[in-house]
This record gives sequence, C-alpha cells and structure tokens, in this order.
Amino acid sequence: METPEYLTLRNDQKVRIELNMNSIGSFTALTGKEFFELAEGPKDVNSIRTLAWCAVVEGEACEGSELKMTELEFGRQMGLKQMKDFFQIFGRLVSSSVEKKS
Repeated sequence: METPEYLTLRNDQKVRIELNMNSIGSFTALTGKEFFELAEGPKDVNSIRTLAWCAVVEGEACEGSELKMTELEFGRQMGLKQMKDFFQIFGRLVSSSVEKKS
C-alpha cells in the first residue's frame, strides 16, 4: 500500500490527494477529457483545478472526512505554491504506479 500524500492549502488546511478510479472518473465526467489525456498532466488551469479538487474530494473521503468546499472555493486556496506542490505529488503518484507495473 502506498503512503498517502498530503497538500497544505493557503488556509493551512492539510488535505489528502488520492488519484484512483473514483477521482479520475470524477475528473473525466466533469471535463469530458479522456483518461489517457492525464498521462502528462492536465494542460489548462481549469483542468488542473478540477483534477486537484477531484483528487482532494476522494482523498478526504478515504480519510473518512468530507471536503466542505466547492471547486471554486478550493481553487481560491490553491496559490502558485500549492499548484507546484500538487504537480510534484501528481508526478510521484503517477511514476510510482508506472514503476509498480514494470
């Protein structure tokens, strides 16, 4: 089992990031983008926000909690530092899942 990854938002709230079937399914349902388009990460800021929000909603559910923010409220808590941190977490999670398959 992989170690959970956490992101600290601008308001100092620590939230779990979870990339799994649920979070990716939510992302594709909300954006209409296909799963394979995530291989190198989302390219536009709205997709980044949606993916991060979906990953946090699922991560918090995995923790037995609920993210009490809409996607736009969540986006207000994602400054440049948080975006950079999210991409680093995204990269680690994607590369670790690819390494496990090899």
